[in-house]
Amino acid sequence: MRASLTCILLATARALAPAARPRRTHPARHGAPKDGPSYADLPRDVEPIDTSFLEEKPPPSWGSEGWNWGSANGAAHDKAAIVRAQFAKRHRRTSFMAWAKCGTVDAGDLKMALALSCQRARNLGYDEDGKWDLPVP
Repeated sequence: MRASLTCILLATARALAPAARPRRTHPARHGAPKDGPSYADLPRDVEPIDTSFLEEKPPPSWGSEGWNWGSANGAAHDKAAIVRAQFAKRHRRTSFMAWAKCGTVDAGDLKMALALSCQRARNLGYDEDGKWDLPVP
């Protein structure tokens, strides 16, 4: 009787147990899941990527030749026109200053905005001592 009760309990326990997982046929991977093809998956006749775009000259900036701050010709004049157009509206200037406080704006745009502010102060006579006048190299 005791043996039959044990058999019944084992059969009931097996019936209530979750189904066994199927066995994996591929080896277990460790780490992050695979997002796409790996280097080994690529066909061997693929041409390498042309990296010549990495050798292009960067756009002119404050210390570069052709910047010409204070001149009507040059990259500084073009950049100043772009920044003036971007910040012609008050809400854009306010938003720019909020993002600047977070450190998430382009440093070149921030420098240009400061330089244009100093230039405007000089031109409108706010700068009585001449301390905000930027030297033209």
